[in-house]
This record gives sequence, structure tokens and C-alpha cells, in this order.
Amino acid sequence: MGFALVGFVLLLVVPVLLAHLLSGMHRSASRYHWLAMEEELSLEPEVAYKTAQVLVAADGRSAMLSGVTEGRAYHADEDAACKRVDCTPPGLDCVCGFYAFRVRREAEDMIGRTLSYYGVRPTALLTVELDGEVLEYERGFRAAHQRVVGVEFTLGCDLCERFGDHSDAVALAASATFVPRRMTGLGRPTVRIPEGFLPVRPVCEIHLPQDEGSWVLDPGELSFLLGANVRWMSPPGHAGVAA
Repeated sequence: MGFALVGFVLLLVVPVLLAHLLSGMHRSASRYHWLAMEEELSLEPEVAYKTAQVLVAADGRSAMLSGVTEGRAYHADEDAACKRVDCTPPGLDCVCGFYAFRVRREAEDMIGRTLSYYGVRPTALLTVELDGEVLEYERGFRAAHQRVVGVEFTLGCDLCERFGDHSDAVALAASATFVPRRMTGLGRPTVRIPEGFLPVRPVCEIHLPQDEGSWVLDPGELSFLLGANVRWMSPPGHAGVAA
């Protein structure tokens, strides 16, 4: 009976210990890989592209940005932070830091996917400058500091796009009615909106919010709140870029 119990315990404990050991070996290998690379210093920031949600304070006095699928809210000009007290972003054996694509087209493609997959979640395309310590990957970067220099919204109502229709947007609106449920009807996870902030989305005349406390903005007004240039762009699959 005693041997059976010991065997049972070993069957439970050994896989956990092996998984922990392999995870540690992977982190060490990742760290040594980066340490073995020659460091390249540049005075010029890396220009890169990404997607984000734009958020306006409920009092209309400020604006922030947030990840589309995960991540905390951040300002247009900000240093990265890590939950680990012993890690300085971008950690070699961590996932912290600001991420962005090298090529604009990859961020544009993500806009198209989020319109179809995360239809309830308003998304904008960002042009960013990354500096401080910047790690380079095949498709993009992970950086210690990020400055958002451009924010582009599709010149189409994304509430109409959810149903396969196209209507030109007439304004950018922020409303509590745009805050998605914790899980959408299709079981897709949502990002938590910081308390006191409302998501911004391009809307047509029909979808202008009527609820109390909503805001209707033009790109110039949102540029002032964010501290970054806001403009319209053509929806994915449409030729040209709107002014």
C-alpha cells in the first residue's frame, strides 16, 4: 500500500518538476541568446506600427490607448512597465515592453481581422517611435519606451461593418454603450476598460450615440486629447488613404 502511494505521488510530482525545470532551461536559453548577440546602438528611434483601442475620459478632458486583446492602458508617450519587480522592460526572459510590427501592412491586416473577429471592439492603427532598449524580432520590435505619433481610424462606421455593410463615418464617438461585455456572444474575451474611460469608435449618422455622457469628436479634438496626430484612413480592402 505504501509503495503504491509513493508511486502515485511520484506520478503527480515528477511531471510538474520536469515542466518547471524545462521552463527554467528555456528562460535561460532565451537570456543567453540575447546576451550573445552584438549590441547595436542607434540615436534614431525605430518607426513601427500596431493596433490599439483609443479611450476618452468620461469627463472629456484626456485620452489614452489600450491593447486590442490584452494589456494595460497607456499614454501616447510612456515608458513600459513590468509586473515583475526584478525586471526592467524589455526583459530578456520576459514578455514585457511595447510591441509593434516592422511593416505597416501587418498592422493593417490586423485591423481587418479585428473588425471581423472582435467586431464589438473599436480599433485604430498606430504609428509609433520606439527607443530606449529595443529588441528586434523577425516581424517587429519590443521596446522600453514608446511614443505614438499617429493614430488612424477607418473612414467607415465599424458598427455597420459588423453586419457586412459600409457607411462612411461622420465622427468619432466615445460612449458607455461601446463598452463590450466581459465575454462576447461568441465567447471571445474582451479587454477591461479602465474605470472612468470610454472606448472611441468611428460612427455614421445613424449610430451617433444618444446616451448621456457620450462624446462626439473630430480628429483634431482627439489629437489634442491624445497628444498624437489623429486622421482618417480607408477601410481594409479599400484603395487609398483618407486625408
